[in-house]
Amino acid sequence: MARLTIAALALLSLSVATQAAVDCNKSTKGANQADLDALKVCRVYNGTLTVSGSDGANLILDGIEEIGGNLIVMSNPGLVTFSAPQLTKVTGEIKIANQTSLGKLQLPSLVEAKSLTLAVLPVLENLDFPKGLKKVQEMNIQDIRATSITGFKAEAMDSFMLISNNYLSQFDFSTVKSVSGTLEVASNGVSLDFQAKKLASVKRAAFHNLKSVSLPALSKVDGDIIFKNNEFTSLALDSLSSVNGTVQLVSNEKLKEVSFKKLARIGGAFSVGNNTELTTLDGFPMLEAVEGSMDLAGNIDTYFLPVLQDVRGGMRVQTTSSRFECDELERKMKVTNIVKGNVWSCTSAMDPKQISPTVGYEKGGSTNNNLDVPPGSNKYQPGTGGIIEMNQGANLVPTWPMLALGMIALLI
Repeated sequence: MARLTIAALALLSLSVATQAAVDCNKSTKGANQADLDALKVCRVYNGTLTVSGSDGANLILDGIEEIGGNLIVMSNPGLVTFSAPQLTKVTGEIKIANQTSLGKLQLPSLVEAKSLTLAVLPVLENLDFPKGLKKVQEMNIQDIRATSITGFKAEAMDSFMLISNNYLSQFDFSTVKSVSGTLEVASNGVSLDFQAKKLASVKRAAFHNLKSVSLPALSKVDGDIIFKNNEFTSLALDSLSSVNGTVQLVSNEKLKEVSFKKLARIGGAFSVGNNTELTTLDGFPMLEAVEGSMDLAGNIDTYFLPVLQDVRGGMRVQTTSSRFECDELERKMKVTNIVKGNVWSCTSAMDPKQISPTVGYEKGGSTNNNLDVPPGSNKYQPGTGGIIEMNQGANLVPTWPMLALGMIALLI
């Protein structure tokens, strides 16, 4: 009995000594499993934990349920599996990036993080949040191999970026109702279906290279909204009533019809260009005002804008169709002073090679940066390589409160 008591006391002393040696309120770096095991005593870890420089293939962050700082996993070239089975909440950022061998990431209990960045994980085939990731302000997923991402359940976000995930075929964004900053989905798998069925408001949004997109509840855009290089044949945003920035429909080569039944006002430019199959522009029956300029180009035969009364910038139409009546357009739009800007141009029966890029488009598919950019705004070029950082102050493209001068520069 005495021996047992002595042994128990020894174990208790060792446990106390271990807890005393581990500071659960201090940022630390872990390079191996022993470093992570030492943190098991910390149910709540109030610091930043960086896992870097490990040569181990499998790492488990056991015991920790909440991190009061950041969790960073980077520069572990041999890491194949990383798991944090009890981790439910990270009040800062989770960043797992540049892990070229990481094939399995397990966060089975995670429900909340301020920010989540998963980038350059070329062999990560599955990404799942079994308990449901219900709260995340910023999410940035780039260049991972996953074919599906499940368990995403957030309702309100500051920003969301889904870029260069070439194997991803579907993303369910249907629980999100608002994005107060940037929403960008670009350069993912050619068959990507993006579902955002409850999204009602967003500050600025860009959708590139999608097979399909669903935005039935979107009613308000505080900045620009862009659809570029997509594969869908139709686009419907029938709840959208106001856009404070530009509306761009550019280089969607299979697009045949658009429907914006409630859109009454565009606060910037209205740009429709290089949509090869779009021959009739008639999906804007309630559009009354465009506070920038109108820039239309492509194979447009006819247009129908029955209540348009105010275009504060200029207007340019370039079409390959010989049936488009420029004289009639001028009588309806310019002579009646609907178009108030000094710039006016309408040309039909054009050679496609002679058509100049519309706002937001450059021949070859890149962004047209030769237009005037308002002082203080940023030029944004997705797909430039590496991790694209989220910047709430950055404009996806210039916002155009008045485009008359910009259009003059473009036409010279």
